[in-house]
Amino acid sequence: MYHFDKSEYKENFYAFIKELWKNTVFEGIDNVQQLTFPALSSYKESNEAKRINPSLDSIAGLNQYYNCTYPKLRANPKIKFGDIFVSEKEEFLLCVTPLCDCEHPENIDNQFTFVKGDIYGNLKEAVTKSESRFDSFVKFKNKVICIKWLKKPFTVHIEQSMNDIDKKIPVSTGKRKETLHYLASLKENYCQRIANEAFRDSSRVGIDFVVAKNLK
Repeated sequence: MYHFDKSEYKENFYAFIKELWKNTVFEGIDNVQQLTFPALSSYKESNEAKRINPSLDSIAGLNQYYNCTYPKLRANPKIKFGDIFVSEKEEFLLCVTPLCDCEHPENIDNQFTFVKGDIYGNLKEAVTKSESRFDSFVKFKNKVICIKWLKKPFTVHIEQSMNDIDKKIPVSTGKRKETLHYLASLKENYCQRIANEAFRDSSRVGIDFVVAKNLK
């Protein structure tokens, strides 16, 4: 309990314990993988003749399973890193605010950072190029869609009383007023990759030099 007593924010301690538990479980998985993975290979070989080509929707659905979660109830309904929202105009927003700031939004004056996304219409191209791009596969209106995220982060002020994914969240983006609805949550690694790209793009610095062409 010494660590618990010395923790300034108890939520951070709980997050640390959860991560510790996950690592402990993964260590156990590593120990049994020598038995499990050969069994998978044997199963694949024995069923080689039964293999079929998966449909486009099946591949998109598998990607959706890999990158998303849909928690029905969360003990803490505050907005978190990786949460995906959709507006009434069907515009998508991904929260890329650091997790520690999400836990204590008062430290950032309730200014959350998002990136905007649009539905990528060509699902076939999406599943063939998804690893080289910054897309997400999400279930929306009973079907899996691909969202293409833009690399321009922006901030949105969300009142503390409205910071609840179980409710409609009114926000203002520029001169527009919108209502956000929670849709799903991206798993951490998938969201971190998008966040890294967005913040890397926003940290670019332009410079000017004289460029000599055809110099002799």
